[in-house]
Amino acid sequence: MTVAEKISEEIIKMPEGNTLKNQEPNIGRDEYTAATKAIERLIKKGIIKRASTGLFYKPQKTIFGFLNPDEQDLLRPYLFEGKKRIAYITGGALYNRLGLTTQVPRNIKIALKQLLARSRYLLFKHPTKWTENQKQRAELLFLRFPLLKKAHDLGIALGDIFNKCKDKKVAFTRLGLWHNQVDASGIASFESVARSIAAHHPYILHYFDNKSTNASAEFFNAKLKAFRSIFRGVRDTQFFLYRVMKLYA
Repeated sequence: MTVAEKISEEIIKMPEGNTLKNQEPNIGRDEYTAATKAIERLIKKGIIKRASTGLFYKPQKTIFGFLNPDEQDLLRPYLFEGKKRIAYITGGALYNRLGLTTQVPRNIKIALKQLLARSRYLLFKHPTKWTENQKQRAELLFLRFPLLKKAHDLGIALGDIFNKCKDKKVAFTRLGLWHNQVDASGIASFESVARSIAAHHPYILHYFDNKSTNASAEFFNAKLKAFRSIFRGVRDTQFFLYRVMKLYA
């Protein structure tokens, strides 16, 4: 079955008045060009009409002519993916629907960017520490951005290795499995981390002996650099070390 036949069959089954986004037909990425041409041909024949860029609808015919789709039908492809909600209406349109204002907004705002902004902090938390609101927000966010979910899962998995593993051999095995997951994900940022772990894993695994790090040494080194920057460099090294000893010893 050709791409044009697939799309025609799907649109024939679609009820009149329903909307369709150009990503919705069940086609592969390599078939998008052919699908676009097929949709253009269907528009010329009058089988479907263009509502906006990338959004089409099957016109409903009445004795008075063709009806435009309902506002809810036009918004549905942006608010839902299948039966799951991925965004929601906000701004003046929301206040109008709640009866808080009689003004009818010219443009309807959809809170997808707001969803990203409000999900910023939950991405830095372990899923076990999410509140109920954060769980719901994460579900919407990851449904809309599956690559973000994959990256979050990889980050949490790496943290769990260092927080939960007590045996060096177990940690080594889990790090190897995590490395395989990173390779499969194709996320460049994690590939860089995985290469660093692979290159320095004999030293990294020492952490699991007594769960100690060089954090205190790094912290003290940062203090020394800050102290040195106050004087814009050091001429008398011996006197500088003497002052450091008196202040920090």
